[in-house]
Amino acid sequence: MESRGLKARLYFFAFVISLLLFTVGIVLGWQWGFAAANQMKSELDSLSSEAAGVELVTLMGNESFACPIYGSEFARLFQGTEGYGAKLADLEQRKGKMDPEVMELKKDYSAMQLRNYLLQQRMDAKCGTRHNIIIYFYSNEGYSPETDEGLQIGQVDTQFGVYTYHFDVNVDSPVVRGLKAAYGINVAPTLIINGEKREGFTGAATIREVLARQNS
Repeated sequence: MESRGLKARLYFFAFVISLLLFTVGIVLGWQWGFAAANQMKSELDSLSSEAAGVELVTLMGNESFACPIYGSEFARLFQGTEGYGAKLADLEQRKGKMDPEVMELKKDYSAMQLRNYLLQQRMDAKCGTRHNIIIYFYSNEGYSPETDEGLQIGQVDTQFGVYTYHFDVNVDSPVVRGLKAAYGINVAPTLIINGEKREGFTGAATIREVLARQNS
């Protein structure tokens, strides 16, 4: 009887310890997620300040002075925004694609992306420059690496110097709703390659063909 009682107590203590470790794991995970989200918000605020500075450059009337500054500063801003997007994707993997905090961060990120896109369009017109631009509308519902357009675009990015703007069609924001209406987005994925619309999955070979034709 004593042996059975000892075993019961050991099982009980093992259960308590397991429960405690599980609870600690949840708390630490929540704290990490909260800290990561706050850090992401801070980084986006910094990028927004940089974007405001580049926008001020566009207001300068002297193209010979403003355009070289725009070229270098916008490239730095775009790289920073891309880096932020990579961190957001990592947070999305850790917390879940439909996590409320992730979706809120995506709203701000979508606004930042649209701001950069409009800024690039304005300065290209002002400075007489041209860039290859792809607007990528995607959905995380039923995600599969085989149909990830981001991976396909990455295969042609170096060759054509593509600037890609990503928008999750499931983000509930005026920015995303407005873009979907403007481009008539009914299917995800959809690519807008230098203004040319491609609905459904588009492989790297086709993207390369479209860009080659547009740049010939």
